Amino acid sequence: MMYKKWVSFLIWVMVSVVVTAAPFESILKMGASAEMVANGSVIGWSHTAAGVFENPASLTRIKSGSVSLFTTALMNEVTYQNVGVGVLLPFGVLAAGYMEATVPNIPHTGVSDMNEFYVKEWFDYKDSLMRVGYQVQPLSEWSIGLVATAYNRTAYKVNGTAFSLDIGSLWTENDWEVSVLARNILTSQGGMKTTFDNGVTRYEAMPLESVVGARWVFGKWGSIGGQYEIGSTSTWASFIRFNPLASSILSVHAGLKQIPQLQSMRTGYTLGVSVELLTLSAQYGFETIPDHPEMTAQHYVSVAFEF
Repeated sequence: MMYKKWVSFLIWVMVSVVVTAAPFESILKMGASAEMVANGSVIGWSHTAAGVFENPASLTRIKSGSVSLFTTALMNEVTYQNVGVGVLLPFGVLAAGYMEATVPNIPHTGVSDMNEFYVKEWFDYKDSLMRVGYQVQPLSEWSIGLVATAYNRTAYKVNGTAFSLDIGSLWTENDWEVSVLARNILTSQGGMKTTFDNGVTRYEAMPLESVVGARWVFGKWGSIGGQYEIGSTSTWASFIRFNPLASSILSVHAGLKQIPQLQSMRTGYTLGVSVELLTLSAQYGFETIPDHPEMTAQHYVSVAFEF
């Protein structure tokens, strides 16, 4: 019986690592919660509705209902925020989430008869998505989740839309957990469709991506783990979570992650703290990327509550 279970799970791993490269990047990469950022952006270990933005199989940890909220300002220009809701049903967990990143007051310039630039008008850039996911538990050790995403991008008179489907799996065996996520197993035809005000339409292919991670839970004291992501670029990340009170009331997080920049890779460092009191939890995350002019110190805050 155990042999059949592991064979079934390995099929998920093999399916998830078939990848096609393409330039499309989703704002999902910006993070689902401050706790996720503090954990080196390693996905799959959320205990809240934020799991709808990560591996939907992690929604199995919702015991009744959950709401998550996350916001930050990136590089003092980009306002990023998301909200997620998950509810336990008789045969699984249903969750939905909304995420957006906006840049307000971008100038649309023109050139005067005197060959001088001037501002004709102002516009906002907005990159948003809506996700709906469902998680089931075919075996006590195995959770599966499916999530659909509708993307929308607007900037002045340019608009982009797309649809994708992700599938995730979570396997638990004693003190070990393995997370597998396959992104974009199904997408809208052509990928992200962008329409310009002159009627021209262009497409960005949405590649199949995979994220495989694992963690070891050392009792009530915390966990340590990492992941490897394969896509248009391949990156690794790792983290450690320590519970100094031997409970989830207070946790300290630290992580490392690779970040692609142009033709090179940088290593980012993350730290954070999370606190849980009754049905309320709050998380703080800190991220720094050495030699990056705008990301030397980035702060994140998120909250979640159960109902």
